[in-house]
Amino acid sequence: MSMRITVSYETPEELKTVLALLDPVIKDWNKASKKAGQYNRVYIKTRIKEESAYVK
Repeated sequence: MSMRITVSYETPEELKTVLALLDPVIKDWNKASKKAGQYNRVYIKTRIKEESAYVK
């Protein structure tokens, strides 16, 4: 199973923190081409094993 997460951030340090926290499940990520107001966006694709689903 995989999912796509959209993250808004203001500084590169915030992005580094989010990527570090999600590192165990990140498959791929890329920055949005345009800035949305004062925030930047990044799209994160994750890989999650079916048997390790958190929702029962």
